[in-house]
Amino acid sequence: MKKERKVLIWGIGNKTEELLKNGINAEIIGFIVSKKNNSVFRNKPVYEPNEIPREYDYILVATIYSDQIFEKCIECEIALDKVVFLYRGAKTFFLEKENFFNWISIIKYIISI
Repeated sequence: MKKERKVLIWGIGNKTEELLKNGINAEIIGFIVSKKNNSVFRNKPVYEPNEIPREYDYILVATIYSDQIFEKCIECEIALDKVVFLYRGAKTFFLEKENFFNWISIIKYIISI
């Protein structure tokens, strides 16, 4: 039996809603936003980048603001090998090329496609 992956989703907007509507094969342990207005979204905790819990398998970035999120990950020393950008920007384009096949396998495993 496979261990269910623990994921955080960066974003609580339309792209996140689309992602959740399609289904995720993982345990969502929370959501990340750059500036927190609410402490809960869809009955899960909401974190700012400096509050992210230590125990997670991946962060799925479900927002079109990938370049800003990339910068925030660097600033907060978030391990980029655990961050999957579902929408690419100019800064994440090259990062995706380096990690493309790993990301595809992660996405196929976690997201119902």
